[in-house]
Amino acid sequence: MCRLVLITFFTFSCAYFNTFYNAQDAFKNAKIIIDNKKYTETDLPIEAKKFLDEAILNSKITLQNYPNSKWVEEAYYILAVSSLLKEDYKGSKEYFSILMETFPESNYYTESILWLSFCEYSLDNVDSYNNYISKLIVTNKKFNRYQSYIYNQILAKVSIDKNNTEDVYKYLNLCLKNSSSDSEKINIYNQFINYSENIDDYNTLVIYLEKLYDILTDDREKKNIKLTALEFHKINKNYSYLIAEIERLLNLSSFNDKRLFLNLELGKIYYQMKDYSSAKQIFYNITSDNSKKKETAEAFYLLAKINIEESFDFSTTKELLEKSKNEKSSSKAGKLAKKTITKIEALEDLIYEYNLSTNIDSSQNNEVLRADSLLFYIAESFYFDFSKIDSSILRYKELIEKFPNSNPYAAMSLYALNGIDPINNFIDPSESSWLDIAKQKFPDYSIENISSQKYIDKLLPMLDLVNSDNLAEAYILLDEILKNDTELSFYKGLFNEIYFYDTDEMLINYINYANTDSDKRNIDTVKEKLSSYYYIINEDIKNLKAQAKLSDCCDKIINNYDLDSIYFCFEEINDIDDYYSYDSVKVRINEIIPGSPSSFKRNMSHFDILYNNFQSKFSFISDNIVVDSIYSPNSFSDSLKKMIQSSIITNDENNTNPSSKIIDLDRYLSRYEGLNFVDTSKNDIKISKEKDIMKFEDLNFENLELEKLKLNLTK
Repeated sequence: MCRLVLITFFTFSCAYFNTFYNAQDAFKNAKIIIDNKKYTETDLPIEAKKFLDEAILNSKITLQNYPNSKWVEEAYYILAVSSLLKEDYKGSKEYFSILMETFPESNYYTESILWLSFCEYSLDNVDSYNNYISKLIVTNKKFNRYQSYIYNQILAKVSIDKNNTEDVYKYLNLCLKNSSSDSEKINIYNQFINYSENIDDYNTLVIYLEKLYDILTDDREKKNIKLTALEFHKINKNYSYLIAEIERLLNLSSFNDKRLFLNLELGKIYYQMKDYSSAKQIFYNITSDNSKKKETAEAFYLLAKINIEESFDFSTTKELLEKSKNEKSSSKAGKLAKKTITKIEALEDLIYEYNLSTNIDSSQNNEVLRADSLLFYIAESFYFDFSKIDSSILRYKELIEKFPNSNPYAAMSLYALNGIDPINNFIDPSESSWLDIAKQKFPDYSIENISSQKYIDKLLPMLDLVNSDNLAEAYILLDEILKNDTELSFYKGLFNEIYFYDTDEMLINYINYANTDSDKRNIDTVKEKLSSYYYIINEDIKNLKAQAKLSDCCDKIINNYDLDSIYFCFEEINDIDDYYSYDSVKVRINEIIPGSPSSFKRNMSHFDILYNNFQSKFSFISDNIVVDSIYSPNSFSDSLKKMIQSSIITNDENNTNPSSKIIDLDRYLSRYEGLNFVDTSKNDIKISKEKDIMKFEDLNFENLELEKLKLNLTK
């Protein structure tokens, strides 16, 4: 009997001890994870949450099944702190209150008051928080090391909310002074790093990143922190330190897998220092020793940037950018290289057409844009696309000298120079300032006159209706708001384009706007839209007509028409292609093509894909129906027969007859016959990128890409 009692007692004791031990162990593990979490982690780590849930569950089992055990006090403590760490401040407050009432002599009593104060503060009970803190101060309660650690963390948190940086740093340093383990130090370092990053205090940030690096034991974590520290040292322009530190890291075996990255970073530091000779040497070494990596793509891209800075040789720069793109087109550098190539080609087009426009002997002179506008766009490109300030100033000054009475381009150039060269370093000694010249020569031109804010304010009620999907009411209100305003037709056109998908009304309004003989803030936007739509509609008609004609030709082939009849049919397809070719289109819309016609064609080229696919099919059929001078449909290959058959439009297909679509598209093109583009040489206000641009995006409408312009033109 005695043995049975002893066995039962020990079994009971082991069970309740194991339950509480599991709670203690889970709680300890959770705290270690939380103290050591990365400074970038703002949420409670998932593993820590699991351990806290386990600690809470086992503590509750201990309280429920063993209410008289010696572990009850600590079970309440684990419940309270675990709930607090999970940000359950109400639950935590409840458990701390029970702990203090049940165990007034508890070793956790002072700590409980501290945590209770934090719970009250977190629940926005500021008076209760102040009462708890005052109670501790009035009683002259002496804190032990860990209590001081908690107390100063709470004060640091309150100081963060008050944006009191001096106190935040003071209290966090006191936390460090009272920390008793590496985990606690890591926790405070992370708080320093987080806060200093949020307030852009990068000098403090790098100090504590370096301290964190020194205390970490995991090589991978140390490496990540060191690389992060390098990034912020770059922001601080600590170039001498960075060069020495990167060269040191390159000699460490633990950074062997980062050698390519570190060498690239070293080159980028020399690049930022404008020590282009050292930077080029490093970048060329990278590209000669490695290939098809994002680092080599960036090295080639930076070599191109250096070329732009030093000589801006278009051919060399494009060659380097092409190499960057080919190394890793999906990388950030590869994508930037592709965009930069496009910008350079656009600038080359502008320069070519400017030179052409100033050549009085050129037979094409009547087909190119005005020289003053082209020169203005060249100056803008040098400044905004390539940050070539000297080249930009040179072109703006050239425009003013060659076209002194050009309005708006001479006026805009003067205002641009005033912005680029506000202290008038590049002005002739005989002149006072760019701004004075602008006001004297063009008194009626003022950038203040083109402010968009009044339109934004006016249209806010209409935008509210748009946001609530009351489009019809919004459109009516737009008419009322901008009644008798020259911009009304522009906004009505844009509304029909974006919301109603009414191509016909859109074109009517845009063309009406373009024909208005007055100052127009959005005339360049309308030019771009009208020319783009003309190109798109033209391509759609060409494709539909060519597809229909090829269907006729293939039907003739299937029905064994003679070869001359089929070739004549093919020639009709070529006639369609000629009539709707870009050269033909350019003549019809030359006056409204924005900027360089060559750049316009290149930007619109992705709308050619459908017709290019047709051309491939047409070429394959026309090139293969005669083999060795013999025309014999019965001997056609299976692939040729299949392509011919698939090219025939049958009545069984959906949207079989393209005629109705062509009629609609022809109607859209006929709208352009009403376009009497007013000569705006004296009053056209081309709004520069540096000015307060009146864009629809400013009004929080959809930001449409060019692909979205197509709407439902062929549907």
